[in-house]
Amino acid sequence: MKTPPSVELAVREAVSCLCSNLDVPVDLRRLAARAALSPLHFHRVFRGLMGETANALHRRLRLERAALALRSTRRAVTDLAFDAGYETHESFTRAFTEAYGHAPSAFRRRAQTSSREVLLPAPSGLHFGRGDFALVKPTQPFVVEHRAALRLAAVRHVGSYATIVDAFMRLEPLSRDLPEPAQLVARYLDDPETVPTKRLRSDAGRVVSARARLQKGLHEVRLPRGRYARTTHVGAYSLLGDAWATFMASVATSGHRIGKEAFEWYTNTPATALPDALVTQLFVAVE
Repeated sequence: MKTPPSVELAVREAVSCLCSNLDVPVDLRRLAARAALSPLHFHRVFRGLMGETANALHRRLRLERAALALRSTRRAVTDLAFDAGYETHESFTRAFTEAYGHAPSAFRRRAQTSSREVLLPAPSGLHFGRGDFALVKPTQPFVVEHRAALRLAAVRHVGSYATIVDAFMRLEPLSRDLPEPAQLVARYLDDPETVPTKRLRSDAGRVVSARARLQKGLHEVRLPRGRYARTTHVGAYSLLGDAWATFMASVATSGHRIGKEAFEWYTNTPATALPDALVTQLFVAVE
C-alpha cells in the first residue's frame, strides 16, 4: 500500500489545488482520501491548520479577487459576481458588503481615491495572488490512552449538528428505564463541507452494558476498544467546532495517525451547568 503524505503536506496540496482552481469546485473528498482521512476528519484538520475551512478559504480568495478587480478594472459588478461563484448580483453584494463593509459599487468609488486594502483577515496569511502562507500552529494539549469498547443506546439525528439536542431529548424517555447512570455521548458521521446540512448524520447516545436490552426506537452503536487521543473542552457547545479543529490538528501533527472513530463525551449538561462551565471530553482513535 502506498504511504499517504503527511497531514501538513496533504493540507498544503489541498490549498494549492484550491488556489489553482478558484473557478472550479474542489473535490474535497478526493483530497481527504489522499491524506488517508475521512472527509470529516480532514475538514477538522484543515480548519485547525489553516484557521478556516476549505470552503471559507475558497470564498475569501474569490472575494479578494473581486475586490482587486473592482479597484483596478472597469468590469461590471454582475460579471464579477458570477466569477466569484454567486448566482445573483444581490447575493454577491450581500457577501461583499459583509466582508468589506461597503457594497461593490461604493468600494469601487472609494478605491479610486484611496489605496483601499483588498486583503481580508487570514489566520494563515494566504491571500489572492500571494502564494506564501504559514500553517497555524495547533496548541491543544491531549493525552493518548487505551480505552475499553463502548456500547451505546442511540438515537439517529439527521440535520444540522447544532440541533442534535433534539435527538438527546428523544433519547431521554426511550432510555429512562436503563439501570446504568446516564453517561451521554455523541458522534458525528458526515463532513459539513461536502454533505448538505439537511442530510448530516449524527448519533445521540447513552453508554449501556453489553447485556442491556434496547427499547424500540433505539439502535446500537459500538465504539471499538483501542488507543484514543483525548482532550477536554470547557465552555459552550457553540465553541466545540473550534476545539475539534485545534485538537485534530494537534493530534495529526504530533506523529500520531488518526483512525476512524471520534466522539464527544459530556461530563455535564446544560441542565446542570451554565454554558461556560460545560465540560466535554473529545476523543479520536489513533493508530
